[in-house]
Amino acid sequence: MKETSTDVDSQPESQSPISLARLISAVRIESHHAVALVQQLIDQLAPDRRSAPAGSIPPIEAIQLDPSGRLRVELAPAEEPFVRGLGRVLARLLESNSAPVSLRLLALQAASGSDAPMAFDDLAREIARWERPGRAAALSTLYAQACAVADGGPLPVAPARPVEEPPARPSDDVASPKPFVQPMRRNRRNRAIVYIAAAVLLFATAWVLDRAKPLLDKLFKGGLPPAWSGTSPALNEFELSK
Repeated sequence: MKETSTDVDSQPESQSPISLARLISAVRIESHHAVALVQQLIDQLAPDRRSAPAGSIPPIEAIQLDPSGRLRVELAPAEEPFVRGLGRVLARLLESNSAPVSLRLLALQAASGSDAPMAFDDLAREIARWERPGRAAALSTLYAQACAVADGGPLPVAPARPVEEPPARPSDDVASPKPFVQPMRRNRRNRAIVYIAAAVLLFATAWVLDRAKPLLDKLFKGGLPPAWSGTSPALNEFELSK
């Protein structure tokens, strides 16, 4: 079994390690705290971050946080895959905070007992993308806050920081918005289209009439009808009456 524990009998009560279960009940665990604790677990139990150790992660009641920010943990018998144990701890630490959905999904995916479990190196790489700088200082501050609550003192409240998603993987470019076309320009364009259409219609009408005249001459070999030739009496009477 692999452990990272030391003798605690010589330490004063205020400097005793705190279990993660007690830590959760004493202070608010933010998502970056949860990531830092799981990262610390990985660094202490699988420092190469490539292969999982032989054994399983114990319940959070058996994992303790030191004032220095290090953890005291002893691997349990291999009754649960190491990756599933990491996912279980991360999911438990994220229960009381507004963690990003993608981080929660990562914890659930690692903790699930699916037929195709998540690889350890993949999980370690994904969790590392969420970590903030200054892990040791953040965990030491978290320990001090929990001690202040346990001793009956006021709990220092750190200003809330927005949780940022890790850099997204490259994706397809978003289509750029179409340029705005002013109404006046649209009206001018529509008016020009109407003028062009009218000119084309007039040209087509003249062309049809020009082509139809020889055909009418052939149909009326004896000459055009009176109404077309201008010799119609009705037409003459109309001309005289003007």
